[in-house]
Amino acid sequence: MKIDKVTIDNLEKLYLTIGVNNIPGIIVYAPNTYHYTLLNLNNLEKYFFKLHEENNLQVAEISEDVFGISPVINYHKNPGPARKIADRIMKLADKLKIHIISIGTGADIYSLMQLSGGYYDVPKEKKDKVMQIFKNLIDIAEYMGILNINGHRVATIFPERFKSIKISQLSDELGFDVKLGGIDPDTEITGAEAKNLELAITLQNYSPHVSSTVELMYQAGMEPCTIGQMNRFLRIMQANSSKNVVAHMDTGHVIPYGKDKKQEDYNLLSYANITFPRWTVHFNALYKNEHRMPTYENVKKDLDSIKEKPDPVLSPHPEMYCDVYEWLGRVVRNCRVIQVSPEPKPNNLKKLSKEVGECWDILKEKFSDTHIPYPDIEGILIPKSFYEDNRRSNERKQPQ
Repeated sequence: MKIDKVTIDNLEKLYLTIGVNNIPGIIVYAPNTYHYTLLNLNNLEKYFFKLHEENNLQVAEISEDVFGISPVINYHKNPGPARKIADRIMKLADKLKIHIISIGTGADIYSLMQLSGGYYDVPKEKKDKVMQIFKNLIDIAEYMGILNINGHRVATIFPERFKSIKISQLSDELGFDVKLGGIDPDTEITGAEAKNLELAITLQNYSPHVSSTVELMYQAGMEPCTIGQMNRFLRIMQANSSKNVVAHMDTGHVIPYGKDKKQEDYNLLSYANITFPRWTVHFNALYKNEHRMPTYENVKKDLDSIKEKPDPVLSPHPEMYCDVYEWLGRVVRNCRVIQVSPEPKPNNLKKLSKEVGECWDILKEKFSDTHIPYPDIEGILIPKSFYEDNRRSNERKQPQ
């Protein structure tokens, strides 16, 4: 099966054609275009996919910030400015044979949400404006034919405002019918978790096509979910969505922060136990919460920091820092497809290009026993079983 358009759904369909059980998932390497802030939009055609061009990569996640704050805020009233930028990006992607698989969180839009307060913490008139921005971004994705938005949508920065409830009370609490996905109705959840679910379900069901992978975050916008929360979140989201839900996590958001968490919730490897068919991971080495490309050097810094004196701003359990590739290796065994999107932050373009290429080389090296590059699109690793199964199938079809 050939892939004409790279989407999570199409990759999953490809995976399901493999007639072998218990094989690892497909890996798609799609660096985020976070580095765009180095550039002037007038030079978009020269620089926007520079990191992909220089490393011969053909799958990308674009940063939502590229459209600019004003064009996004006003898209529902005046779609022209954002569409002009979108058209330029699509034309460039077509020229370079680059597949845009998703739109990912950018710094500007996310910061705007935090400054406005969490979605449920702002006055009614502001709340409507924030929701409109969320919807505008989904509409922009719809316009571009992009089926996934991977991002942070801050529900509340004051989680203590919301009382805990039993999960059986969700429908009454949220004001609409919520299927529980087989979760024990007596399970108690925080009010912040309930509000994140409300926001996530609302955005997921806004578009008939675009899946919005809202990461469960709260407490000043930077507290990640626990393992239990993430499991519940994904099951409830899928039970209430007609579209495929994609699990989303930033590797750098699990380890450093926490409140009301168990020790295991600071351990990235514990999150590998979450079994879900479709994943997107914003893939960063942590190192003192400075999200960095997961190069060998930066992963070593993570592991070396285990020996350092704990810093209260960071994880209370630095001994649980780990190699993010080890986590990825475990998740790949429990899913059908995973989009791996490191986020090269504005820095030195030459350095970023080198790091983007190095991380692709590391992926190919780490998974060389189980995967080989997909021949038609650079940036995708396919389980070897796919080719072995196809070869056996073709041999059976040959006349004796």
